[in-house]
Amino acid sequence: PEAIANAQRFPRVSLRFGPLTIRFQPARPEWHVVLLERLVPFRVPDSEPVDCDLECHFGEPAAFRDAPVEGQGEPWELRIRADGVEQMCSYAVRQDGIRELVEAVELGPELDRGKLVQRPMLEIPDGLLVSSPFDELVACRVLARMGALVLHACSVEVDGEALVFMGHSGAGKSTVAAICERMGAIVLSDDRTIVTMVEGRVVAHGTPWHGSYRRASPRAAVVAAVFLLEQAPETEATKLSDVEAYAETFVRLIQPTTVTRDIRAGADVLARVIERTPFGRLRFRPEEAALRTAEAFVRHAKQLDATAVVP
Repeated sequence: PEAIANAQRFPRVSLRFGPLTIRFQPARPEWHVVLLERLVPFRVPDSEPVDCDLECHFGEPAAFRDAPVEGQGEPWELRIRADGVEQMCSYAVRQDGIRELVEAVELGPELDRGKLVQRPMLEIPDGLLVSSPFDELVACRVLARMGALVLHACSVEVDGEALVFMGHSGAGKSTVAAICERMGAIVLSDDRTIVTMVEGRVVAHGTPWHGSYRRASPRAAVVAAVFLLEQAPETEATKLSDVEAYAETFVRLIQPTTVTRDIRAGADVLARVIERTPFGRLRFRPEEAALRTAEAFVRHAKQLDATAVVP
């Protein structure tokens, strides 16, 4: 209720997540799009070109008869019809344990347009709420088609460059984000980071899909290094081999992995990211030395790169 009370209303909304812009357009002029505070910084002008255009409706969403290809029994499910139309469904669990479908979006085969149906909410009867985790699910699906990676990782900007710290829940992403912020870094995200290739450079983009530290920014920065977090009695950073980097990163992708061409696109981008970026394992204690050690790792990697002999 508090989050909704502080939300903002718009006739329509375009949101940018990394390279992706999604427009939420109510089907009727008397309806509005309601944005929670965490999403407002990601709003861009309505004049911006969009990659995915969603027509938004109130009503009772109905799931396709096709069996889910991902997420079966989870709070979300992905279905794909024979004609290539995809449907992402979001569920809520009642007090009696019954799952109810509260929101569904159908996306055409190219994922560039679709129809969103949302059950009305008592708190905002004429407002279509853009809420988590549904905005993240749809964005991650389309980003996969675009060849962008979404990592279970926090990221910070230090002196104009991004450091990415990946890990499963409990690995210490929010802890590292808090340490870095205290030392002057800008937190792009404390739990989800979009990674893209831009003109041959690896770029990290902040997202609003945050974890326990609750920091998010639409900023982007060229990646200086990616680290796999591991809490330990002492702080040290060691290099990951390309094979280790690929395996550890692939399992931390927050994206559906059903459509073959999208999996191949992601795999290709990941290989290029690893080719161009130092990857390390950061064993750390929750203290300032964690960031200092990461920065030292980056400096050493740059020195090696500068002195490398190209055949």
